[in-house]
Amino acid sequence: MRILLVEPEEKTRQLFADILVQENHEVLLAGDGTEAAGKLKTGSFDIVMTDIRLPGMDGTGLLKGIRQDYPDIEVIMITGLKDLQPAIDCLKMGAVDFITKPVIPDIVKIALKRAMDRIENRIRLSLSTRNLETLVREKTRKLAESEKRYVQLFDELPCYIIIVDKDFRIIEANKMFREQYGDTAGRYCYNVYQGLSKPLPDCPVKKHSGIKNPIPRKWRSR
Repeated sequence: MRILLVEPEEKTRQLFADILVQENHEVLLAGDGTEAAGKLKTGSFDIVMTDIRLPGMDGTGLLKGIRQDYPDIEVIMITGLKDLQPAIDCLKMGAVDFITKPVIPDIVKIALKRAMDRIENRIRLSLSTRNLETLVREKTRKLAESEKRYVQLFDELPCYIIIVDKDFRIIEANKMFREQYGDTAGRYCYNVYQGLSKPLPDCPVKKHSGIKNPIPRKWRSR
């Protein structure tokens, strides 16, 4: 991981840096918030470890800027034992953890692991999202191809085929039917076929549709 360490006290800064280097992390150092903000603009970091109390821009201000401009960077706050409330407030603002001084190596490692776990979870989620998007695109493509094949088959069958609604209005017709009867969309199939005002008693569509009275309302009194 590439870590930006922001600590105004040189001795404490070096103690933290030694621990991070021993854990095989790449570490860049800054002594205040302004310097840290400059390095954030020119470099890429996975984690920022910053003291809350900094000259100039304090750690809280730095945290706000990171959350706004670099939302994928995890932030670990450093604070004294008497400054726990500001550290807790920083957690509410999006910091992943805080470390108290004096420096305890195991506590630093625990905080680092928490930050790295969050980074790894975010990467896994991002990969899963991209995989899902790829799957949806592939399914959509196959569905479009299937629909195209269905339309082609529907149109090219050498017989009359129509699709009607519950009132026997023609919704769709294949090419052969259209060539014979023209544009019939919205017309009643029995009217198109034989010029009738109602279906014949032995109409197979009526027989198998389950509709008791498919006669149009305007013709029911005839």
